[in-house]
Amino acid sequence: MVSQRNLVLIVIVIAFQISLFAQKTEPIFTFACLSDSHAQGGMINSSDVSNIRLRSSFINSIDRLKETEKIDALVLGGDYSSDATISETNWKKVRELMATHTINAFPSNATRTPVIYAVGNHDFEVANHDRLPKGYVAGDFYSYPMRNQTGFLTSDECFYEMAANALQDSVKLLAAYHYQIGGFDFVVHNCGKYLFKDAWDYRDSQTSCEWVAAKLDEIDPKGNKTIFYINHLPLPGSRGATTNKTLLDNNATQILTRALAKHPGVVYLYGHDHSSISNMSYITDSVSQRVTEYDNNGKIINDSNLVNTCFIKGVNNNKYITGGSTINPTARGYSWTLVSGDSNYPGRFAFKDDSGYYIFCGTNTRFSTNKESGNKAYKYGYIYEIISDTAVTKITDISNIKYGKNYIYIAHSAKDSTLYAMKTSYYSGSTGPSYYGLSANTKQASDTLHIKVNTSIQWTLEKNWSMSFKSCFMGSMRYNNLNTNESPGTSDPQIVQALIVRVYNDSIVLDMKNYGQTGHLQYTAVSPTIADPIKPYVIKRTTQKSDLLTYTINITGSDNGAIIFDGHEYQNGDSFTANSTVSEEQLTPKPVGNLYTKTSLTTGNIINLSYSEEQPTIDYSVRSNLADGSIIYNGIHFRNGENITVTKEIEKSELTAEEVSGYEPGEIHLKDQSIEVDYFEKLFDPETAYTIALKNAPDNTYGAYLDITGSAAPHALRCTTPIDNYIAYQAKGYYYINAQQNMSGSYLGAWTWNATKSADPVCWTITKVDDSYVFYQKEATKTGYLGVDANDINFYCDKSATKFIIEPSSDTTTINSLADDTSEKKENGKFFDGKQILIIHKSKKYNVSGIRKIK
Repeated sequence: MVSQRNLVLIVIVIAFQISLFAQKTEPIFTFACLSDSHAQGGMINSSDVSNIRLRSSFINSIDRLKETEKIDALVLGGDYSSDATISETNWKKVRELMATHTINAFPSNATRTPVIYAVGNHDFEVANHDRLPKGYVAGDFYSYPMRNQTGFLTSDECFYEMAANALQDSVKLLAAYHYQIGGFDFVVHNCGKYLFKDAWDYRDSQTSCEWVAAKLDEIDPKGNKTIFYINHLPLPGSRGATTNKTLLDNNATQILTRALAKHPGVVYLYGHDHSSISNMSYITDSVSQRVTEYDNNGKIINDSNLVNTCFIKGVNNNKYITGGSTINPTARGYSWTLVSGDSNYPGRFAFKDDSGYYIFCGTNTRFSTNKESGNKAYKYGYIYEIISDTAVTKITDISNIKYGKNYIYIAHSAKDSTLYAMKTSYYSGSTGPSYYGLSANTKQASDTLHIKVNTSIQWTLEKNWSMSFKSCFMGSMRYNNLNTNESPGTSDPQIVQALIVRVYNDSIVLDMKNYGQTGHLQYTAVSPTIADPIKPYVIKRTTQKSDLLTYTINITGSDNGAIIFDGHEYQNGDSFTANSTVSEEQLTPKPVGNLYTKTSLTTGNIINLSYSEEQPTIDYSVRSNLADGSIIYNGIHFRNGENITVTKEIEKSELTAEEVSGYEPGEIHLKDQSIEVDYFEKLFDPETAYTIALKNAPDNTYGAYLDITGSAAPHALRCTTPIDNYIAYQAKGYYYINAQQNMSGSYLGAWTWNATKSADPVCWTITKVDDSYVFYQKEATKTGYLGVDANDINFYCDKSATKFIIEPSSDTTTINSLADDTSEKKENGKFFDGKQILIIHKSKKYNVSGIRKIK
């Protein structure tokens, strides 16, 4: 017989064993996040491609993952390279090294190694760090390696947008996409067209945000799935984020935030914010330092126990305050945000609605709403907690305000600065029901409440939100100013942080690792000390996978045909399920005699396999705007209108455009079995200096020419070969127009409606019209044609084309020796021929920016 004591011991042992079992429960899915590896400078700009290398902290972190984790997927958060201008060959080598090393993070027996590459704000930079865009997109990680390694994206699982690129008109960027991996959804939002142009323009396009919103609704219509959303940039106000390192708070960002808030199971993972040691952007002791919680309205929750946003309800009538331009009692709640007073108004509080209106006591001593005015005192009031019928306590800190308790709100009136309490009673004046709230004590001289507490002035704050999504920093492979070798910072920093995400049936654990200097697993010899281990952040919620993906087989041309996937054969009409996206490269056609096969994966997860006796071919049509132009493929010339017939898809790298005398080929475009190239006439000799003057200038004008440098000395403009690391030459139909006497920094630019002097080269098209020329710059935000204002004084950007003449410059030495003020006409072609201005000249009397007139 078991004694009571022994029974207790048995129970304790069983409980302990159960506890141990619970602690050892394996996650159902694990992935690692590495961000901001920044291969940069001398690591990637070598003329010898064999010298290109990745940051050692990134490679060491990959090794640590293999040693210590068993990951099912790897998420890379962007910024793989930066701070250099490199060739397409060098960039492809960087991409190849990324693909080669990342596979090593997975267990040796892994059958799949899915890696997600999010595009960061610096990833496009290596193709245009010198502000001269190249003919390749340094953000394409889908065509290689993601398509083969992670999965094929059907058209409904990806969103492309066009970005302006001066060298090839526009380029197609993968702005957002969706994968399923391990049964979980990953929605990835790349840095897009704005950051393609400017690495510091921190915004996503509205169309890409709308696509993300629609995709989230599609995959999670009930709002209960676990979804991982990846964006290189954090949302505004993210906890611990460095100032000016977040997405801009614009309409697109608000659309995105509201969309995420509809899906409580979203975990938003971001990188980018790896500022210097003084900014403390890294995590020291707890992942919660960089976790931001959001409510179902998309607002940040500072503390789930504190009042953030609320409904304001009258205690005696159970009616709520509405917002907007007027406040009225209503049966339905209206969202208000409680705001603490600034340093000038400590211990005071304001109620602000979503449209920017505050509650205040107006000049008629009644409470209403208004936008913030110059006198902030009237928007801030005092809050008292009801203790009893006769006792109240003044609230001085917002952390002491709780949901469900009763409060009194008093404020200074704009009429006489006297304090009034806001009443629940409804005021209806002669102009209609515009205000309510009457004086509680018209002679209240201070914020010490001297009124009898009654329910007519009591309000309660109700919680109007529920917990929604969360965002978390991924860590960084490089924290600024923490490298042991700062030139160019290629060695191991002291702090290298990588986020491990472990998914369980009832929780998601965010676990930050520090793979610091020399690859130590938890490096602690830094100041301030990094905790060992860093405390994880646990999201307690039931995790729910997406339904398995179903693929259907459609086979034509053979009754014996089959597709082989993951070691299994599937015949026509069969279906199979997969817990992650399948790529075409994972599908193997079963050989049938001497028949040829062709495989494609189309929208709706249909796998098409055709068998035929003749080898399938693909016809590419060639189009060129020049009759003598041609595309060269495998050493054969194909002219405009001809077809190239092949048995495999053509890669863009296999094509070149034939040189034609007097013309320069533009970018080759390869899309939808069409190969297109435009040729541009070489209008100017790159070794000749030119003047640019207004055609048919007014008869009373002896000088009207383009002046960029702002210098008093005469100068000419020219299209040049590279000088001082600036490239100023015809590039695929575009020109950089640079002042001859200041070649390193006086370019013709366009900003809004003005033509400006630019430190960086700006691309212009120059079109010949009869004996004249027209300048166009499509990036001008208003209008793009170079023109002259109504007074013929300043150059600006116009809606319509203005004709200019461009002729070889006269000898500037001769011009310099001429008198500063010349009143007679010069018929020798050096000054004025009665119709056209051919010369540059300076005048003491009319020295203005832009066109200089000499009368």
